[in-house]
This record gives sequence, structure tokens and C-alpha cells, in this order.
Amino acid sequence: PLLAAQLDDTIGSFADRIASDIDSEIDWSTAKEIELGFALRVTPGLLFAVDWRHLYLEEANKEFVVQLKEPLFIQTGLNQLGQTLNWKDVYGWSFGLEYSLDDHQWLRFGHNFGNSATPPEYANAFTPPPADKQGSYSVGYGIRAGKWQYDVGFNYAKVEYEIAQPYDADGQPVDTPTCRPGQLVKSGCPGRMGVETYFLALSANYILP
Repeated sequence: PLLAAQLDDTIGSFADRIASDIDSEIDWSTAKEIELGFALRVTPGLLFAVDWRHLYLEEANKEFVVQLKEPLFIQTGLNQLGQTLNWKDVYGWSFGLEYSLDDHQWLRFGHNFGNSATPPEYANAFTPPPADKQGSYSVGYGIRAGKWQYDVGFNYAKVEYEIAQPYDADGQPVDTPTCRPGQLVKSGCPGRMGVETYFLALSANYILP
């Protein structure tokens, strides 16, 4: 049991067990996806590629719920913690260019964009920011030396979204339906949300004869 004290317990070990040994369970579904794309060699040294995808997130997960099976949480009514997601389907496009400097070197450029799955009324610090359009940019360089091919790539993405503060007829701020005092899990709270990411990727491949 979660709160069963043991003879050799200290305050630290007792607190550590409460924080780490919790019998819990969660169900999560992976969304279906359709993806279509093609590549076209525009010139002998220039390759163009485009890709379209549709993620069926709306039907995959309506909510995120963690079941806590320990007696303490069951007795206090806190055995189900989570939030409503009500995600939207995501539609995305990707475009890429690869330019051959010679037979052993390549430069690559890419851009992709799409909408966010998160509705504004269910956004919080643990979800991607809501946005009708969000995108990223990438550059890369590849070189072949003998039977080895080395590649380096860099990706940058940034998205910002502001949830407006509602006001009543007298001009006083009012709480949103999903962000009220006393709610255990709040979402859709007024304010600015943003995420900025940087990715650096390195790879080495050995080409078999």
C-alpha cells in the first residue's frame, strides 16, 4: 500500500515512495495517417520533393486520463486525473530541395507547415500551442567519402498563439469555462503560448557493395 510505513523508513524514504511508487494506468491510441508525396528531378543537379499528410487525431484521443489505483487516491476521489483534449485533425505539407554540388556532395533545404491539433479552449502548458498554421525550416549537407556517407541537418521551428481575455458587459475580466478557480486541471487560460525548437542531426551510413 502506498502509505504503509515500514520499520526502516525515514522521512526521506517514505516521501520518495509516495512520489515514485504509484500504481497507475493510461490508455493511449495512435492516430491513423494518410501520406502522399512525389519527387521530381528538375535538372540533373536539382531534386524537388513535396509531401502531404492527414493525421486523424480527432477520432484517436478525446481525453487524456491517468487512472491511479492506490487506495489513498481512490478514497479521496482523486483516482482519475487528466484533461479533455478534443484534438482536431492535422493537415500538413512538406517541401524539399536537394542540390548536388558534385557527385559526392549535396545541399538540402526544407520547409513544412500545417495546423495545430490543439483547440484554444483545451490548451495548456503540456499541449502544443493552438495555431491555424505552424511550420519549420531545415537545412542539411551530405558528403560521401569512399563507402561512407555523412550527413548533418538543422531544423528550426517557432509557433506563438495568444488566447484572448474575455470581458463582461462592464469591461471586467471573466474566467473562461475551462479555466476557473478551483478546477484541478485548467486549460484555455488567457495569455500567450509559444514554443521554439532547435534540432541538430548527424548521421553516418556505410554503403555496402
